[in-house]
Amino acid sequence: MALTTKPFELHVPKAYLYAAMSFSLVVECFNIRASSKRILKY
Repeated sequence: MALTTKPFELHVPKAYLYAAMSFSLVVECFNIRASSKRILKY
Protein backbone atom coordinates (compact mmCIF):
# COMPACT_ATOMS: atom_id res chain seq x y z
CA MET A 1 0.00 0.00 0.00
CA ALA A 2 2.74 2.44 0.90
CA LEU A 3 4.61 1.64 -2.29
CA THR A 4 1.56 2.35 -4.44
CA THR A 5 0.90 5.74 -2.83
CA LYS A 6 4.49 6.94 -3.01
CA PRO A 7 4.40 8.07 -6.68
CA PHE A 8 1.30 10.15 -5.93
CA GLU A 9 2.99 11.74 -2.90
CA LEU A 10 0.24 10.63 -0.54
CA HIS A 11 1.02 9.88 3.07
CA VAL A 12 -0.47 6.75 4.65
CA PRO A 13 -0.08 6.51 8.43
CA LYS A 14 1.87 3.47 9.57
CA ALA A 15 -0.93 2.58 11.98
CA TYR A 16 -3.19 1.81 9.00
CA LEU A 17 -0.58 -0.47 7.50
CA TYR A 18 0.06 -2.29 10.77
CA ALA A 19 -3.68 -2.68 11.41
CA ALA A 20 -4.21 -4.19 7.96
CA MET A 21 -1.28 -6.58 8.38
CA SER A 22 -2.38 -7.71 11.83
CA PHE A 23 -5.97 -8.22 10.64
CA SER A 24 -4.79 -10.41 7.76
CA LEU A 25 -2.55 -12.36 10.13
CA VAL A 26 -5.49 -13.07 12.45
CA VAL A 27 -7.66 -14.17 9.53
CA GLU A 28 -4.94 -16.48 8.24
CA CYS A 29 -4.53 -18.02 11.71
CA PHE A 30 -8.26 -18.73 11.81
CA ASN A 31 -8.06 -20.29 8.34
CA ILE A 32 -5.15 -22.51 9.34
CA ARG A 33 -6.97 -23.66 12.48
CA ALA A 34 -10.18 -24.34 10.58
CA SER A 35 -8.43 -26.30 7.83
CA SER A 36 -6.43 -28.38 10.31
CA LYS A 37 -9.61 -29.25 12.22
CA ARG A 38 -11.29 -30.18 8.93
CA ILE A 39 -8.39 -32.48 7.98
CA LEU A 40 -8.39 -34.16 11.39
CA LYS A 41 -12.15 -34.68 11.23
CA TYR A 42 -12.01 -36.78 8.04
